Amino acid sequence: MKSCRTCRRICATRRSQRSVPADVKLLGYYARQIEVGVASKDPEMLARGRSDLVASWEQVERAISGRVSVAEVRSFNDIVVQLMSAKAMTDYLAPARAAQTASARWENILESER
Repeated sequence: MKSCRTCRRICATRRSQRSVPADVKLLGYYARQIEVGVASKDPEMLARGRSDLVASWEQVERAISGRVSVAEVRSFNDIVVQLMSAKAMTDYLAPARAAQTASARWENILESER
């Protein structure tokens, strides 16, 4: 998973230099990492995915301000709050899936701005 993670980060950075910030692409990746952590019952992977997603969101929030609706930004803030307050492993699933959906939507929006 670590080598895949590194490869994904490098590829996302190179592809997105022209149009989509890498952290937007990585939001979906980290959300998927959270899902894999739940499926494999790996609390370390969950914690790492959550912290990476939150760190990426801090970058993305600034990059997409004014490019997506305020409601979408607030919605993702709610997703982050849900992830941060999750107790049971299954509490991570709904916000992780919502994060993947939002990330994909923002990639499409930013790609279309080119």
